[in-house]
Amino acid sequence: MRPTESNDKLELIDMDEIEQCGQGTFDRDVTFNEIFMSPQGSEFTTWLSALLAREILVVGRNGESVPIPTGAKKAINLPRPPKGALPTKPARIKGTNGISSIGIPVYHEGDTFALLIADGEMFEDKGQLRKLKTAADMIEWYIHVMYQQRMISELHNHTQKSSYEELVAEHERVLESEKKYRELAETLEQRVQKRKKELERAQRQLVQQEKMASIGQLSAGVAHEINNPTGFVHSNLHTLKKYHQKIIEVLKISRSLFESGKKSKDNEFLDLWEQHDLDYVLEDLPVLVNESYKGTERIIRIVRSLSRFSHVDEDEMEWINVNELLDSAVELLWNEIKHKAELIKDYGNLPQIKGNPNQLSQVFVNLIINALQSMDNEGKLTLVTKPVDFGVEIQVEDNGKGMSSENLSQIFNPFFTTKPVGQGTGLGLSISYEIITTHEGDIRVESELWKGTTFYVRLPVEPGREE
Repeated sequence: MRPTESNDKLELIDMDEIEQCGQGTFDRDVTFNEIFMSPQGSEFTTWLSALLAREILVVGRNGESVPIPTGAKKAINLPRPPKGALPTKPARIKGTNGISSIGIPVYHEGDTFALLIADGEMFEDKGQLRKLKTAADMIEWYIHVMYQQRMISELHNHTQKSSYEELVAEHERVLESEKKYRELAETLEQRVQKRKKELERAQRQLVQQEKMASIGQLSAGVAHEINNPTGFVHSNLHTLKKYHQKIIEVLKISRSLFESGKKSKDNEFLDLWEQHDLDYVLEDLPVLVNESYKGTERIIRIVRSLSRFSHVDEDEMEWINVNELLDSAVELLWNEIKHKAELIKDYGNLPQIKGNPNQLSQVFVNLIINALQSMDNEGKLTLVTKPVDFGVEIQVEDNGKGMSSENLSQIFNPFFTTKPVGQGTGLGLSISYEIITTHEGDIRVESELWKGTTFYVRLPVEPGREE
């Protein structure tokens, strides 16, 4: 390490008054000739010559020397210290002919590696003196670089000389380590798959829980809607039973009259016809049958809608008529709708889409239930469907209480609900969001407090198909 010195002042001590360097060796010894006499060293000394614009001499501790620039003669005549006697500090070196020179030590690892020698006149020229000291610093840096290169070279040689047995042993250790990591990865994969199945099972349970909660809310209305057609079908069947008895009785008596061959049989038959009012019976029969048929159709539709809604574990995708699926949800909720809101339908001409009808039915039921629960009596529920660029859009709009912006930002979060305790699980919209996302669709909401809410659902014609 070079001692700190002033650029403007350099104290010189006579050579015979200072401590001289010893003959110590370095750990990765780089010889003087390697540094200065190699092709790289030649380029470096040329650069030093351009810097100093003076002839100088670089002397090694074993007496080696190189003039700068190479081939200079004046530098060779400069007084130099005896072999092995390089000073550890800047020194004035006196020659036998009365000429003196300046020696600037070049350090490496705390010892003097070489001496930079210039004529004594440079001591009086501060600019040249600074250049000389800079040259010494640059030589130190160059030595440091050479030592680093030697270290890298030795490391490379050491690696190449590693024994075959050591490489084999290292290879076996790597294989063993790789085997352990592979076993760990397989174990982790099994645990991940197990955890995934547990999460899927828990998710199905939550979906089922939400469906059961919805079915619980629907049960009274569905029972009423089924009870109405069942009641008049039952009443019509009772009347049909009476009509059947009358017709059978008339037919039996008519047969006996014709078989007896009585002359007055025509009058008796007409009296019998009028007695049982068969004209009215024959007129009322098709009406009763038609009403009963419609009633049973309505029961079938309600049961089918409820069945479709209740099946949560079916993951099959099929082609769906969205308008029919929306009507199926309305059928389930009709008892609630007719007592709370005016229903307005504005259905567009839609293409069929591919999806899971059970899951999408749950979405529509959830959205309609939320709309109904936000309204007081005499509300307005509007259902709109229309084709869009990539598929279809469904709008469920109400003129209910609406939502604040704070609640609006949380409505798709699991377990978030604004309903009173016991009236909601907080999972309906969260599950709806997940179902629509699974179908590669989009669901968003717009709402204004006390003015109403509109949900927008967009679904592609076929999930996974590149447009």
